[in-house]
Amino acid sequence: MNVIKKVKKEEKVIVKNNRKCIVCGETAEYCMRGIPTSTYCRDCAEEYFKFLNYLDKL
Repeated sequence: MNVIKKVKKEEKVIVKNNRKCIVCGETAEYCMRGIPTSTYCRDCAEEYFKFLNYLDKL
């Protein structure tokens, strides 16, 4: 049981570190609310959404 918890914890770290912007491929800083797979870097988020308060910070 303890090994399973460690594996899941490491998986979360790996996924968090590998988030890329879906537009340009740079490191993502924002995601759409409720959709953590739609990630954006700061420049693309500002360009497409204008207001960053529509997005969640990662």
